[in-house]
Amino acid sequence: MALPHNAGVWATVQWLAARKLPALPVAPAQDPYRYPRIVAAKPQRGIYEHVECYWQDGQLRPNPLFTGKNPSYLDGRGIPHLVYHHHYQNRLPTQQELRQWFAHPQTGVGSLGGHQGLAWIDFDTKGFESSKACDQAIAQWLNQHPRLKDTFAERTHSGGWRFAVKLQTSPGFTNFALEPGGEHVGEVLGTGRFTVLAPTIGPSGNPYLSVQRAEPVEIGDLFEIGLFSSSSRQAEQRPAHYQPKPPLPPLQTNSGQGAIHLADLVTTKVRDILTGQDLYQDESMSLVAAARELYGSENWAFANRVPLVGDLAEALIHRVGDAFGYDDDKLRRCLALVNPETCHPASVYRGDETALWKRVRRLDRGVFESCCPTSTQTEITRKIEAYGRLPTPSSNPSNLQKPTLIQLREWYRIARVMEAPESTLEAIQTIGQRVAEGKPMPRKDREFMQQQLQSYWQQVNTVIHQAGQILEKVGQNSPAGTTFEGRTYRIEKIDEGILQVSAQQRGIILAVGESCIQCCHLKRVDFEQFTCFSQHLSLSVSRVPQLELV
Repeated sequence: MALPHNAGVWATVQWLAARKLPALPVAPAQDPYRYPRIVAAKPQRGIYEHVECYWQDGQLRPNPLFTGKNPSYLDGRGIPHLVYHHHYQNRLPTQQELRQWFAHPQTGVGSLGGHQGLAWIDFDTKGFESSKACDQAIAQWLNQHPRLKDTFAERTHSGGWRFAVKLQTSPGFTNFALEPGGEHVGEVLGTGRFTVLAPTIGPSGNPYLSVQRAEPVEIGDLFEIGLFSSSSRQAEQRPAHYQPKPPLPPLQTNSGQGAIHLADLVTTKVRDILTGQDLYQDESMSLVAAARELYGSENWAFANRVPLVGDLAEALIHRVGDAFGYDDDKLRRCLALVNPETCHPASVYRGDETALWKRVRRLDRGVFESCCPTSTQTEITRKIEAYGRLPTPSSNPSNLQKPTLIQLREWYRIARVMEAPESTLEAIQTIGQRVAEGKPMPRKDREFMQQQLQSYWQQVNTVIHQAGQILEKVGQNSPAGTTFEGRTYRIEKIDEGILQVSAQQRGIILAVGESCIQCCHLKRVDFEQFTCFSQHLSLSVSRVPQLELV
């Protein structure tokens, strides 16, 4: 692998990779007028697209999408792109991703907490009277806990400090003080929290500086090193017998056989929050968003007599609170912003209740047929049948210069399966509404749609090629053709020239005839799994019988 232009950043990437820690990119702060943070469209309120702004020096300025501190990268042309760090909570970036992210010399580097039990302790100068006072407090803290003099340490771009430690137990809180009941002076960045590392150039124009890139010291809990919750309700020091909450267990759902698990009914975003991910870069906002959707989905299920199984909204909300280290009082303060009785699911709030019924249909056909109104069932069935009669786009989509509603729908479908953010999905819906009203589609939107569609179908072609290679190398011949079956995927090529890929619980996800793609339901995870397996296969030909496709 060729070295990137910024050798200092690449050295940090290698240091992280050697310790099985995710290395994620950080693009420099960008002009907020060119790249503003766009709020999700809310057509039910008459708001189709707007930008969050704030006052500064007598002017209204947009909030930036690229802050210089969030996961993102510059491509070869210097154009910034976001990286959704929740994809790397349970896996490390691939070599291909690293090559793509760190090719530009101005792209910095950061990492996530939680991997290998690591936590980043971040001291902010804003919590002290001055930078000098911060440095004096750090020196005193290190003298009181001399083990920390041997751990990983850096200076932040604003003059603060960052240390890395391995925690044996979950911290139980994020904001900390240096004494019980003391003032907030920093944060513990644990599971799912992103931190920027040296030698990245920060938004101030100053670099993050490495003090010592040593192995993180292992400690039992934060109280051992004099860090206490800065919550006003936790002013008392924890008793000696206090045991921090254990790490969040995996969420197990069991929809089907006559009932739906509430966690399967909510949006993808909320399911991610239920795994402990802070999708809004603000834990309180993430918790409130999850609470509203959970209460709303629960209300909708009760109103429509949809039987639920497993944890209901209250238990799932407390699960998120545990993941964020909230005590009961802080959880109550957050939930004071939520009225459970008036909450509605996001799809109902947008006026699209059929989206929920489609989800129920996918999870349990019996529940769908017994609870869904006949008119809605008819509408959903009609749409499914109509979709099946539409010509499937070829691997080289045509007529993109004159987009139709069919193409826009295909763009929306592809954006969903590629896990595009809600703001992108809602923007596509808004474009579709305008086109349906006879308004022309702006050139920039048309070009963006073309880029996304072509990118998707290029990846589909790659999977077709990879599936053929897998069959060639490890396929089993039979009178009907060639087959390879792994734990998740089954690939088969029938003598009639049809290549077919199936996935557990999803059925056929790809079918290719001699001259066209007959069926395609590939998702982002499928592209990632096939690429990973193909790379592993090319390196492990001598151990072929041991390979299994996920």
